[in-house]
Amino acid sequence: MKNRIVSFLAVLVLLFSSLPILGTASPENCTPCQNVSIVGFTITGATGQTVPAHIGLIGTVAGPVKRVTYKITDAVTGALACSCSSFCPKCTGKGTCICSCTISKSGTYNVEMTAYGKDGCCVSLVKSLSIVVKEKVPILKPCFTTVIKGHSACFRDCSTCKNCKGKIDSWKWDFGDGNTSTLRNPCHIYATKGIYKVCLTVDKVGCVNCSKTLCKTITIKR
Repeated sequence: MKNRIVSFLAVLVLLFSSLPILGTASPENCTPCQNVSIVGFTITGATGQTVPAHIGLIGTVAGPVKRVTYKITDAVTGALACSCSSFCPKCTGKGTCICSCTISKSGTYNVEMTAYGKDGCCVSLVKSLSIVVKEKVPILKPCFTTVIKGHSACFRDCSTCKNCKGKIDSWKWDFGDGNTSTLRNPCHIYATKGIYKVCLTVDKVGCVNCSKTLCKTITIKR
């Protein structure tokens, strides 16, 4: 009885060791397929996207394929950006295996498609520098309101920055009479009554060409 249990366990070890591990198997640790081949590989959304980029992966295989995996890696660092698998139920009768993946960082990426045969073999195809993802362009929109009392005017910033990493961190006010301020919400006393052009320039540190300016005309009556 003991010998039978040992033999059964040995068979199980051999069986599971012959199966490729999901997400980590590669052509280096499985036998090249003789009866499975990759006949087509298409990537949708490979260019012109900003983060997060949704990538479509379409592979066409021939032969008794068990599953197809896709691995997207950073072309510079080799770091894994995302991966996905398409099992037999998701493959059409023509051997087309579809998968999707989302890239969360900008950069240039390589894509590796690996098809696994039913006997544990595999075949792989790499498309280098095939995906380019860019950061979203920050959009600064300057905004301010004004409260006037006599010769005093108080300004309140309401500017926004879409797609910015962090908040707006630079304000420059031109009160129209030769005076300026770098406070976010300044007050200013005008020496004489009149019409003044007040301008607010907002900026974001580390953002190239993001500076935006808004000007309004105010009237100091007394």
